[in-house]
Amino acid sequence: MVNQVPKDGGNTFHGDVFLSGTGSGGIWQANNLTQSLKNRGVTSVNGIQKIEDFDGALGGPILKDRLWFLASLRYQSTYDTVANIFYPNGQPGVEDQYIKQGALRIAWQMTSKDKFSGTYDRIQKFKGHELSSLAYTPVDPSTAASRRGPPMYYVAQGKWTRIQSPKMLFEAGFSTDVIHYSVIYLPGEEKTPFSPDWYALASRQDNILLTRSNAPPLQSYYLPDRRNVSAAVSYITGSHNMKFGVQDAWGKNDRVSSMNADLYQNYNNGVPVSVTAYNTPVAVRQRVNADVGVYGTDTWHIKRLSITGGLRFEYEKSSIEPSAIPGGRFIGPRSFSRINCDTIKGLGCWKTFAPRIGAVYDLFGNGKTAIKAGFGKYNTPQETGYLTNFNPMSVSTDTESGRTSTMTISPRTMKSVPVQTPTSESSPTFPNWIPTSSANTTCNTVPVSSIRLRPACR
Repeated sequence: MVNQVPKDGGNTFHGDVFLSGTGSGGIWQANNLTQSLKNRGVTSVNGIQKIEDFDGALGGPILKDRLWFLASLRYQSTYDTVANIFYPNGQPGVEDQYIKQGALRIAWQMTSKDKFSGTYDRIQKFKGHELSSLAYTPVDPSTAASRRGPPMYYVAQGKWTRIQSPKMLFEAGFSTDVIHYSVIYLPGEEKTPFSPDWYALASRQDNILLTRSNAPPLQSYYLPDRRNVSAAVSYITGSHNMKFGVQDAWGKNDRVSSMNADLYQNYNNGVPVSVTAYNTPVAVRQRVNADVGVYGTDTWHIKRLSITGGLRFEYEKSSIEPSAIPGGRFIGPRSFSRINCDTIKGLGCWKTFAPRIGAVYDLFGNGKTAIKAGFGKYNTPQETGYLTNFNPMSVSTDTESGRTSTMTISPRTMKSVPVQTPTSESSPTFPNWIPTSSANTTCNTVPVSSIRLRPACR
């Protein structure tokens, strides 16, 4: 939770500029590659290629005493080299990333009693090669790294306040935040489903060497949105300070995922041992339909004692929206209708009360020493994460080893589907992943709960 008090422009123009950078090539970078590290197989250490940070802001009047603005821009980039990651030509792997940000705030004194303020903050965040904090080191960053982008981040809000009288204040506001981003393959690494390259370029992970080759296993697009509205009235009279309000929020949390070959291959020191298969492609569409809060609170001052009491009613409703997706290698086309508390009792549609009470006593009457006590019930907010356990479109995996195998993929979607397989051998390093009894020349329709790993139909 972050509380912010944003700046407003004024009747005079003000601005500032901040510029900083390290230069390029790591000219001021120390090297801590010791002989002890070399003896343990470390050939390079983390380093800084360059850091840049350029900022500027300007604020002032549009209409004197009525309308003001404040605008700011920022560009910040960090290029790092990561230990023991190299391109095939011997150059160190570089994690290239930057943030571009622009914000605009408008404040409008509509009347002597009414004021409106609005803010729009747009962020573009890019990472060309994600190399740090990885469980598996990319053998070749030009193919085995993931990237973040293209993103769409923005936050917008507006608020109206009205001082009705010295005792009464009205407030109403709206805000939205959109944080769309992706963790996806590098350009050219995503292959056409069921093409020879799609099968042949499955991701390969070595669990002993902790390395990864070809594109990463899973790529995903994340598309969360959220909207919020609120209104409140405050009233102060004599010994009472009262406030009553209502809030509501809604939004979506979509995710679309796919991967080459619908599986990744597992190795131990270069020896193939198993595959981990996915029920990709998947399209998860989850919603918060309502997140309502209605509250009232009153602080009552009795000489040196202040007592605060409040009650909040909360209601939450979420749903899994209808979704349809084509078939993959190990699962057929899927289509599901809406799932909510009407279809699964207790799935969202929660109602609860949250009471709160507190007291403060000024011990000596001088405002310096106080005794405080309080009790409150606070409910943990739920968004859409808990829906994943009930979503038939969520990602499922199964890891199998041996010459032939069966696997269970998404048992929530049990039905017969055709197994999608290549028309020729696609993975020469896994020649034994073909059933011994594969004399048939067509791909059979089998239950999803008993799909055999079949790189080829024979």
